[in-house]
Amino acid sequence: MNKDTVAGKIKQAKGTLQDAAGDLTGSTSENIKGKANKAAGQVQEAYGNAKHKLRKEIDKEDDTF
Repeated sequence: MNKDTVAGKIKQAKGTLQDAAGDLTGSTSENIKGKANKAAGQVQEAYGNAKHKLRKEIDKEDDTF
């Protein structure tokens, strides 16, 4: 796990809360912002996971030499 993965998870949680707040208040703009934050968090988390896997593969290749 790296900082991008963690930041992505936090952004998703923020988006979930924002979306729920939009539901409670009837604010469509908050719903949209919440959904956008969730999507951005998912992308950032996926990027962090890919970066982590790549780093593990590079480290594994370095160990074989």
